[in-house]
Amino acid sequence: MNLAFLLSQANQLNKDLTNSQKRIADISRDEAREAKKYADNITKASKTSSEYSARNYLRNADQAQQKQVKLVEKRAQESKKVATLQEKISKLQASISQAQISQARNQEKTISDLQKSTHDLLAKELEVTKNSIEEKESEYDAFISHASEDKKELVRPLASALKEKGLRIWYDESTLTLGDSLRRAIDQGLVKSRFGIVVLSPSFFRKNWPQYELDGLVERELSEGKVILPLWHRVTKDEVMGFSPSATT
Repeated sequence: MNLAFLLSQANQLNKDLTNSQKRIADISRDEAREAKKYADNITKASKTSSEYSARNYLRNADQAQQKQVKLVEKRAQESKKVATLQEKISKLQASISQAQISQARNQEKTISDLQKSTHDLLAKELEVTKNSIEEKESEYDAFISHASEDKKELVRPLASALKEKGLRIWYDESTLTLGDSLRRAIDQGLVKSRFGIVVLSPSFFRKNWPQYELDGLVERELSEGKVILPLWHRVTKDEVMGFSPSATT
């Protein structure tokens, strides 16, 4: 069953439960008031010396007692309704938990399928572009320019997927070693790679090093032709255009 529908049902049941619990509180307050009336009138009837007044007090006490009995019955009915609502909510929560698990699995599959599709498309584009230009000696097929914040979610799986397809990939986690100069290593990666995959994301736009890498790739593209393969990650066209119009092509 649809998760949104289940959550809507749960929300309504919880509202009904809150209202019933409030009615029980109101009924209990009325019960206490009638019980006090009953006790007060019984006390007054026992103390008065007037037979007429005593009869009035006893009549008032009887009325208060009758109202109290009705309120007790009303509270019992409302308590039964609360128990039924609580049971329904409990069963609905179990259904919601199952629906949430199912939705999470579907989202994971969608993300996995999307990543695989992205990896396949990039690999094909790299292969097609590589075959369409003059062969030259390069240590790597592609250099991945990215912000570190995007490494876990996108870059690391992307690099692994491309390597599994036989492509030689340069990116800092697998290539930089202790003591390397970051700028020198990046320069070498740019020089030794046929293409540059640029992961355009909000984190990328905030960093200096990724922009330095992109500048190097743009210089190469101006002199050598197509070398930049932009990959958009959680950004809109307007955001990309505001950063680099060339990255939208």
